[in-house]
Amino acid sequence: PLGSGYNAGGVESLANWETIQGVVIATEPELLLRTDAGEVHIGMGPSLYWRDEAGFSAEVGDTISVFGYHEDDEFKAGEVHNLTTNAQVMLREMSGRPAWSGRGGGQNASGGRGIGGGVNTRPLP
Repeated sequence: PLGSGYNAGGVESLANWETIQGVVIATEPELLLRTDAGEVHIGMGPSLYWRDEAGFSAEVGDTISVFGYHEDDEFKAGEVHNLTTNAQVMLREMSGRPAWSGRGGGQNASGGRGIGGGVNTRPLP
């Protein structure tokens, strides 16, 4: 799980993170788990990252363990472990920043600077 010292402005403090476990009952658009506490929507971020790039998968019936926090009627995943297949994916860095953010040298589509602090290659007007 994520290390101590987590605090990434606006995201839950590590003290509010917890591990939940359940059985996958749906995989689209994101994972839905049946836990002892009921059904929980798992916020995994863009599937382009966790499915396509990281190669993580889960099927209905798999048992999943998720380390994350509750926000906006879902459980935001930081780390996911498929206990059935032993597949794992880290979705948030130890700093708490989503693993898919700040990519591409920090440039965004409008040419501005992203979190990664990359160089803007578009000329200024």
